[in-house]
Amino acid sequence: MRDRDVVVTEILDGNLAAFERLRPTISDLTLADAQQLIVDTIERMERATCGNVATADAMLRIARGVVGPDRPISLLEVASGNGWLLQNLWERAAHHRIAIELTGSDLNIALTQSMQRRFAAQRIPASVRVLDACAMHEVTDGQYDIALMNFTLHHVPPQSVSAVLNELDRVSNGGMIVVDTSRNRFARAVVPILATLVAPRSGRRFARHDSIATILRSYTKTELGQLLTVAGIGDRYRVGGLPTWHPQRLVANAIVPNNHRAERHPPSRTRSTS
Repeated sequence: MRDRDVVVTEILDGNLAAFERLRPTISDLTLADAQQLIVDTIERMERATCGNVATADAMLRIARGVVGPDRPISLLEVASGNGWLLQNLWERAAHHRIAIELTGSDLNIALTQSMQRRFAAQRIPASVRVLDACAMHEVTDGQYDIALMNFTLHHVPPQSVSAVLNELDRVSNGGMIVVDTSRNRFARAVVPILATLVAPRSGRRFARHDSIATILRSYTKTELGQLLTVAGIGDRYRVGGLPTWHPQRLVANAIVPNNHRAERHPPSRTRSTS
């Protein structure tokens, strides 16, 4: 596996040198402003391509395959940010009439407050917790059916990846799902173009930089398998593409439980979420 210390970091992770280099000469933009522009761009990309729907549906299929057809799914998302994925999971679960109990978490208190505001505005009955993905001491073993991390693993420092994977595995009793960007030629060619096209005008240079850095910092399928082996849980999970027909599968890898039985068919229709 490559030495990730030599790979450029993202503005989202606080790369001040890159921010200063890319900031317009006459501008009062702050680093926080640039980070928000990047976050807005990611959301625009997902909306423009319906990738949010594809990802949520794929995760629901995986979760249903793990939990079985007859009981509600208890799902914890770690590093949820402002809760946008959880909102989509709730909407798609309601669409497919899947009973689901959602909990969002983040180490950043400001982000958990943003989640709470989003859930209140959208009337989403989801819980919010402040949790450190490396050490979720407040969560008991197997408290959730599914522990999810979405497009965040490449942000985790290399020395902390094993701890994060082990914690996701522990709190879900083997129901971990990790989706992250794939480091491949297609992603490297397409993602920066899409990011530049949909970014707000003032954020295009920032979005392009971070999209390229994301691909460079992300893992290949082989490397994800190696990470699972190092973490000591390689026998319980498998690595592959995101299980969807959406083009998102070409730029994303997924770690899913070996006992996941569902494939690319519609999610099982069970009890209503309402």
